[in-house]
Amino acid sequence: MGGKSFFIALLLIIDFIGTLFIEMKLPKLYTLELVLILVGIIFGIIVLIGNSSKARWAPAMTVLFFGISLANSTLLFFIVPAVITFLGLVVVNCAGIIAGLVSEPQKEQEVPAQQFDSVPVETYSNANYTTPTVIAKKKR
Repeated sequence: MGGKSFFIALLLIIDFIGTLFIEMKLPKLYTLELVLILVGIIFGIIVLIGNSSKARWAPAMTVLFFGISLANSTLLFFIVPAVITFLGLVVVNCAGIIAGLVSEPQKEQEVPAQQFDSVPVETYSNANYTTPTVIAKKKR
């Protein structure tokens, strides 16, 4: 797991702990929030797998996950006014969005050089060239 993947995993763990902390203080709708947290855990595992394997879709999924989590944190803040936890979640989610937007430089793939001692291939530049017709010999 690279540095970026480890950082995203750490942000995911902090985000889930903060969300659970606010969820414990909910006066109502706590079962709905638990379902959202479970869906978030599954989505977070997909984000971790994508970032670990350096998939092309991983940065977009990371930004999407932390954006949805930021919206959920904001909604929870309006229900439960836990200011310090909310500010911590805002920082964590914004860091996750930035981590998803910052892409690692792609390594250029080396193309093997042409071998100069190989036999040259004959090419035909005549556009009217057709392949010769081969006539099979009859068996006796």
